[in-house]
Amino acid sequence: MRGLSLPHVTGASPYAITPLGRTLAGTVDALRQWAEQHIDEVARAQEHFDARP
Repeated sequence: MRGLSLPHVTGASPYAITPLGRTLAGTVDALRQWAEQHIDEVARAQEHFDARP
């Protein structure tokens, strides 16, 4: 059995995004922006949900 031995580097990954995956960059960035703009509302909604009996 043969394996690939890579030096361990925290946070490193041998993976890369594909060209198809890159087509989602704008969508993911829009979601990030929305989340940043609504983080306080999201946190309040989570607290409200968690406070349910």
